[in-house]
Amino acid sequence: MRNNKNEDYEKLVLLYFSYRNIYKFGYCRYSIFKNLIRYCTNIEDYRKIRSIFQNLLNKDIFNRKKEINGYYYRFNPNKIPDKKEEFIIINF
Repeated sequence: MRNNKNEDYEKLVLLYFSYRNIYKFGYCRYSIFKNLIRYCTNIEDYRKIRSIFQNLLNKDIFNRKKEINGYYYRFNPNKIPDKKEEFIIINF
């Protein structure tokens, strides 16, 4: 029964993140997502919040990027690739 409750929380978090268009936040630290999960599920236990986040990360709902000072995550359920910025130099 406990597993069903975690799955319900995961579905709730997915629905809330999709509703809020969290994809447009870009890459953020875990603390941002932790606060959003805590708000929408009303769970105060940080271990449960981390397990919900980790399950979504294992399902490839989030993209993970390593930076110098830690990991950054992006909510990306539709697997939209990163846009690469290209610069055009015009000489006159």
